[in-house]
Amino acid sequence: MRLFWQIWDTTGQERFNSLGAAFYRGADCCVLVYDVNAHNTFDTLNNWHDEFIKQADLNDHKAFPFVLLGNKVDVDGGNSRKVTEKKAREWCASRGNLPYFCLIDTCVLIFLSLA
Repeated sequence: MRLFWQIWDTTGQERFNSLGAAFYRGADCCVLVYDVNAHNTFDTLNNWHDEFIKQADLNDHKAFPFVLLGNKVDVDGGNSRKVTEKKAREWCASRGNLPYFCLIDTCVLIFLSLA
C-alpha cells in the first residue's frame, strides 16, 4: 500500500478561510489541532470543523473522519494547561465521538490508520 500525505497547516488564521475550497476538496481526513494552553484556539474548533465541511464539499460529512489533537501539553510542565482533557473529549462526543489525542510536544507526528 502506498500513502500520499499532504498537510495544509493554516495555523488557525482567519486569512486562510478563503483558501479552504481549493485545499480541502479531495481530502480523506481532517485533523483539527488546538493549543491546550490557549483557550481561544479551542474556542475556534467549531468554526474550523464547520468550515471544512462546507468548503470540502463532502458527500457524507457525518461519515467523514475528523481527528482532534491537543498540542503543547508539555509547556511549563503541563501547569499552564487551559483546556482540560475532559472538555476536549466532551467536544469530540458532541461531534460524533471523534478520536482525540494529546501530543507531548510540537515535534510529534501521529500517523493514524482510519478505516
